[in-house]
Amino acid sequence: MRIIDLETGTEVNRINRPLCLFLGNFDGVHTGHTALGERAKSEGRRNMLAVGAWSFEKHPMDYIGEIYVPKLT
Repeated sequence: MRIIDLETGTEVNRINRPLCLFLGNFDGVHTGHTALGERAKSEGRRNMLAVGAWSFEKHPMDYIGEIYVPKLT
C-alpha cells in the first residue's frame, strides 16, 4: 500500500495522528464519492483528524464479505 499526501503529492511512510478514513472502490469521482469525501473532510475538521481515502481495486465487499454497514445520514 502506498500513502500519498494529496496536498504535497509526496509519498509518506506513516500518519502520526488520528485519521478519518473513507473506504471505497473509487472507479471515478461522481456525486456519491464527492459527497463521501466532503463528509469525511467535515468530520475530520470537526474532530481535528487527518482525512484519507482507501481505494480498493475490487469492490470492498469482495475483501470484507457480507456485513451490516450503516448508511450515512
